[in-house]
Order: sequence, then C-alpha cells, then structure tokens
Amino acid sequence: MVLASSLLFSSSNFFIFLVARVGSPIPPAQTLCVRFFFQAGLSILATLLTRRGRLRDRRVWLGLPGNEFKLIARGVFGVGGLGCWVWLLSNVSLSDAAAITFLNVPLTAVFARLYLKEPYTKLDALTGLLGLLGVVLVAQPASVFGAATGAMAVPLSPLSVAVGLCGACFSACAFLSIRTIGPGEDAYVVTLAFAVLGCVFSPLALLATAGGWQPVERAAQSWLLVGVGITGFFGQLLMNAGMGRAPAGPAAVMRYLDLVNALWMQSVLLEDVPNGLKWTGCLLVLSSVVSTIHKHKVKARLEEERAKEASAAAAVAASD
Repeated sequence: MVLASSLLFSSSNFFIFLVARVGSPIPPAQTLCVRFFFQAGLSILATLLTRRGRLRDRRVWLGLPGNEFKLIARGVFGVGGLGCWVWLLSNVSLSDAAAITFLNVPLTAVFARLYLKEPYTKLDALTGLLGLLGVVLVAQPASVFGAATGAMAVPLSPLSVAVGLCGACFSACAFLSIRTIGPGEDAYVVTLAFAVLGCVFSPLALLATAGGWQPVERAAQSWLLVGVGITGFFGQLLMNAGMGRAPAGPAAVMRYLDLVNALWMQSVLLEDVPNGLKWTGCLLVLSSVVSTIHKHKVKARLEEERAKEASAAAAVAASD
C-alpha cells in the first residue's frame, strides 16, 4: 500500500511540476489548497458510497472512541510538514528541499524506536542511511553539488535548514501518529480528518504568502490541478491504510521511491536523461527498499514457523 502511495505522490508532484510550465505561475500554497479541497471532497464522496447504511454512526465520520486526539495530531503534524514543504519550495531549489525533507524517513525509524518501542537494528540503520545517500545523489541539491550552470555551490541559510528539519520532524510524527491510530481505524476517517484540517490552514497559508487566490488562465493547468487533487487523495488513502498496519520505520523507507518514480518520469515523459550519479542514487534507493522488504518477509516467515512449532508442542502436551 505504501509503495503504491509513493507512486501516486510522485505523480502528484509531477503534475505540480508541470503546472508551473504550461501557464502563468501558481502559488504553491494554492496548489496545496486544491489538493486538500479534493481530498476532503473525495473522502466524503467515498464514505457516502461505501458506508451506506452506517452514515448515522459517528464512528464513520469521527473515528473510533479514543482516537479523536490521535486523528487531530495526525492532521496537525501532516499539515505542518506540508506547510514547511511549501515554504521550502518558495525559498530554495527543489533538489535542496527534497534532500532535507527526506530526512523524515530515518527520523521516523528513530522516533518509532524511542516512542513505540519498535525494533531498530543496525541493518535498519544502514538501510535508512543507504537510502538517504541515494536520495542525495538523485536530488543533487544545489547547495552541495552546485548549480547546473557550474556555479559555486551556495550553502543553505540557517532558516532554510531549520524549516526543513522542522518539516522532516513533522512528517515523521505524522507517520508515527498513523501507526498509533492502528489498522482498526477506517482509512477514510484518517484521510478526511487530515483533509479538513488542511482545508482550514492552507487558505491561511495562501493569504500569508500570495495574498489570495490567483486565477488559472489555461485549461491545461486546471486539468493538472485536478490530477494533483485525485492522486493526492488516493496516495493519502493508501498511505494511511498501509502505515497503520506496518512498522513505522520500514514503511517510511518505501517513501524513498518518490524520487525514483520522479526520476523515470523525468527521463521517459520529459526526455531529460539523468546523469550517472542520479542512476547510482536510484540503485541505492532501490536496494534499501528491496532490503527492507526482504528482511520483513524473512521475519514474517520465521514468526510463522515459530507459531507452528508452539502449536505443535501444545498439541503434544495436551495429548500427554
């Protein structure tokens, strides 16, 4: 589920990339508003269509009793992370923003170990760092590698670093909050709660950064914004469902594929051939993802074998 959400989020980011290139620039906060409006509307529509007969049950809309605070926390952390991302898009290069933001993956694993007591082995740490190195090689942040024109690398300002780190921490906490909500909660409820909070805060961000809604002049931009909203909704739905079931750290590693998906879209759809370092980074990211999946498949098989052995031993003891 998280792998599929990664592909959808990559598609959403690709549409955002194209929006700025087919017409007059649109403020990032406005694109964020569109995404939240679509997410809220589609969440309500999906609930109405799939939960007929139970629409008067408060749990369909507000979640299970005791989860209210967790749902609010998930929404606040998620909106905070996206808000920091929007600020970075407005003030630093896309590559720099991506390199800082993806610190949320190793942070998620560390936080899950500290607060949820989930296992975090040396192999997990190595896998996370390997994937992060791959992200840096794919993104090739201008502050480290220099601009494409060969200019000297410009270090990030302390404010940009601080906002990026805050955004990474917010995102990691959002992942953890989904994990604490657990698989028993309806994924539509989690998605809707996040969208409602986003519909409240994103217009405020738009007013603060752009002064209000900017008209969309071309039909192509409108369709791309629709694509942003639809892919964002299904990406959130699958991520909420998947991360509620899987350990937070390994599930977060799947999000590294966002950049890999963006890389092949750039190469195939825009015919912009990446350099060797980008392909090397892509292989590192894929190796970290494959390693994580393989490790947990082996772990699941061992646990199943132990359960069978314990059941057989119990049967023998009962017969004796």
